[in-house]
Amino acid sequence: MSGAGTDRTIVIALFIVAAGTLGTGRTDAAVTLLGVQYQPDLPYVEHQCIWHDRNYPTSCGTVVVGANAYVFIRNTGSSAVTVSDVTLAGTSLQYALKAKGDANSIFYRWTNPPQALLDAGEPVWYKADPNPVPAGGSARIVVRLRFTPKTPTVSVGVVTSAGTISATIPVAADAPQLASAAFSPDRRRVTLHWRRSGGAAPASVLMDGTDVTASTTTVGDPAMSFAASVVQLAQPLAASSFHVFQGVYADGKTATAGMRAWVNPFIYATWCTRPVPDGDLTAARAWIDDATNHGFNAAMNQLDGAGLADLFGTASGRQYAADRGYGLIIDSVNKFNCSNPLLWFIDDEPDTRDSRVDGLPAGEGHNAGVVAMSRLATGEALRAANPLSPTAVNIDGTYRPTNYYNWGQVADVLMVDPYYQRRLVDAYWKNPNLIPLYRKATYIYAVTQAVTTACEPNPSYVILYSCEYRDSSTGQIWPFPTVESKRIEVYYALAAGAKGMAYWWLKPGYPSNGLGAGGTAANALWKEIGLLGNEIKTAAPLLVSGHPVNLPLQTSGGVWARALAVGIDTILILAVNDQYYNDQAGCHYTPVGNAVVTATLPAWMPSPSAFEITAAGLADVSTQTAGNQLQVHLGSLNLTRMIVVTRDPALRDTIRQRYEQLVRPGVCAFAPELCVTGPPGITQHPADRAVCPGGTATFSVTASGSGPLSFRWQRNQADLSNGGHYSGVDTPTLTVSN
Repeated sequence: MSGAGTDRTIVIALFIVAAGTLGTGRTDAAVTLLGVQYQPDLPYVEHQCIWHDRNYPTSCGTVVVGANAYVFIRNTGSSAVTVSDVTLAGTSLQYALKAKGDANSIFYRWTNPPQALLDAGEPVWYKADPNPVPAGGSARIVVRLRFTPKTPTVSVGVVTSAGTISATIPVAADAPQLASAAFSPDRRRVTLHWRRSGGAAPASVLMDGTDVTASTTTVGDPAMSFAASVVQLAQPLAASSFHVFQGVYADGKTATAGMRAWVNPFIYATWCTRPVPDGDLTAARAWIDDATNHGFNAAMNQLDGAGLADLFGTASGRQYAADRGYGLIIDSVNKFNCSNPLLWFIDDEPDTRDSRVDGLPAGEGHNAGVVAMSRLATGEALRAANPLSPTAVNIDGTYRPTNYYNWGQVADVLMVDPYYQRRLVDAYWKNPNLIPLYRKATYIYAVTQAVTTACEPNPSYVILYSCEYRDSSTGQIWPFPTVESKRIEVYYALAAGAKGMAYWWLKPGYPSNGLGAGGTAANALWKEIGLLGNEIKTAAPLLVSGHPVNLPLQTSGGVWARALAVGIDTILILAVNDQYYNDQAGCHYTPVGNAVVTATLPAWMPSPSAFEITAAGLADVSTQTAGNQLQVHLGSLNLTRMIVVTRDPALRDTIRQRYEQLVRPGVCAFAPELCVTGPPGITQHPADRAVCPGGTATFSVTASGSGPLSFRWQRNQADLSNGGHYSGVDTPTLTVSN
């Protein structure tokens, strides 16, 4: 791997650690080493010009990567064990990371830090989670390293009340990784996704040091770089309990990670709410109804107007919200009378605070993450108020992408706010040379991809921009995002692995005028993000238990597609029309006719079925299989498509029932045109088309009736099939080519 301006081979050291028990003479205190893990940053150099757009097009900067070093332990005693310090290369980090205000750095301790610490990668922060470690519980100790270590191994010591554990961690750039872990609603099932160059799957799976292979189903394919396991447990895991999972490969390599057992509902939130007058509980309940109809299940950190706060101030109001699955993300205990938030919000954009810290070496990138130690303390104080609520921190774009990695493991959920429309403003109004970077919303995909990797195996969460912007110096106004652009942004974020989403924001007033201002453009966007929210709500069980993978995909011209692996039997394909660009006048796009995505299926996915998820319900998808190649016919691709490919025969009915019971009533409340009841009928017939020989003709039909509706095009009363001249034969749009 290349470092910043250097070419250096990383030596991979083979190590064997015998798990031992260290004690203090007390029979009730003992700690066992479960394992170690090296987790290198992935720089995603294909996005290098986005990371360093200030230099574009003259330069796209240099690659700077670091890593996380992990030690995993288990308390085998009968009383809690406290971690009091962590050492790196023999030096106490409690001592080395000296505090100055709310920042910590080894450069506050020494002008010239010990070379051993620098060679080990330069520590940024450390933490033990949980701390104390309960009797019988597991924990992880993570040390954030700013740069790739110069040594073939790094040594980490964990100082506990039961003794000190010393561990050696190989600096292995190709170390296998546990990329994600997700828990079923009853916490009896754990879905794990593994990533390893060269493919193959772990030969055995351990949880908290116990071999659970016998109760685990694992699938893998040597031709793929990913594998999956599903662990079925006899008893449900305790809510928010911490667990360590390990995949042991046939060659002795191990992928190890830990996280808390919490059920992610895919939190879909608004930052702020529509204005609700003081004391108007009727309007407050109406907001909750409207928000939940649009697929939202949370308000994030702010409520606009005291009416909603008044509602949450009553037991009946809190119950009204809870009955509708609506909760809060808050940054202080009992804010809005909430003691059980969906997430504890540690801080907003602390990486901007990193940039204002002084007294550090200039020009070498020593700022990112220096206030993390203080924010870790904030998070643990919030967690103490309610341990069942996960913690979250939101990161801006300062020092991207190294800021994402330096903050990636601080909280249970890593949030990011890549405001794409502000990048458009800067490009078109101030810096036209950036237009090639931002004409498309690739920025959203790039940032989400890095953030998802930075917080593995925890979930990532993306906050999108939904405002009209006015420049205070010129008075120019950039309009609300178009519905087309926002749809593409959402699909980019999902394809990159986002397992939560929010919109900033609804509060009216310039310079960033929110959706609460109303008007034609704002209302159209509110409706569209409601349709998107209900697509996400329908697919939520798949999205939160899936993970982005490098599944080989081939697409017809003008189609962009990515895949999420969902456990051991399902793949989610997200397709986007790539024939578009954005500017101040809107989103300009051309539908893609005869759109096709061809997937090379892993060995564990023979002969799957497929269906589509839309805001109007589930729909049929035409597919063809030849060996391990699955061809998915999309017909005419307008903007986006969400395709479920599965070998689970019950999945479609399960998702259909979810849609009918939990989603359709909300959609019908604000988009009744998608929910027309009664027998099916054609409301708009296809129009005649005249084209030159060799051209393409497109025919569209509009139908109504109790959904979901299915379509079949015929010629001379005979059903058409996809292929040759025809595509979209089972969709509302038929394309006849050549």
